[in-house]
Amino acid sequence: MYFHPKIQTVSDANSMVHKITGYRASNRLPVSSPVAAAFAATNAVASKRTARGLDYGSRAQHFEKLVQTISAEPAYQPNIVDLKVDALSNYLQTLRIGNTGVVYAHASLSDARNKRNAFFYKDDSNLIKTAKAVKEQVRATFGGTSAFAEVNKIRFIKLIK
Repeated sequence: MYFHPKIQTVSDANSMVHKITGYRASNRLPVSSPVAAAFAATNAVASKRTARGLDYGSRAQHFEKLVQTISAEPAYQPNIVDLKVDALSNYLQTLRIGNTGVVYAHASLSDARNKRNAFFYKDDSNLIKTAKAVKEQVRATFGGTSAFAEVNKIRFIKLIK
C-alpha cells in the first residue's frame, strides 16, 4: 500500500531545499528574450542580488527544518540508507558540530587579529613608532653614512587607519 505525502509537506520540503541551495523565487527573464535584451541595454550596470540565509549556520537551520518536515511524514520511507531520517539526523549533528567549531575558530582569529593590530599600530609603544625612533637614533649616531642608508631602506607602513 502506497501513501501519498501531504501537499503542504511537499511544499515545506521544497521551500527548505530552495533555502539551502539559495534558489530565488523571483521570476527572471530569459537571456534570449527581447525584453531582457532591452533591459540589459538600458541598465548597463547590473545589480547583483544574493539570496538571504546562505551562511553555514542558516543552512544548518534550514536542513534541520527539512529533517523535521520529512520525519513528521509517515509516507517518507526511502530505500537508500543515507536518506533515512536517522542518517539525516546524524548528518545534521555533524553540521552543528562543524558550525560550532567554525564559530569558535572565527572568534579566536578575530581576537588574534585585534591583538596583532594593537601591537603593530594602536598601542603607545607600537612597532611603527618604535621603528621610526630607531631610524632617528641611527641617523643621530651615524649621520648620513652607509649604516643609516641600510637601515633607512627598511620600510614600515601603517596599514590600518
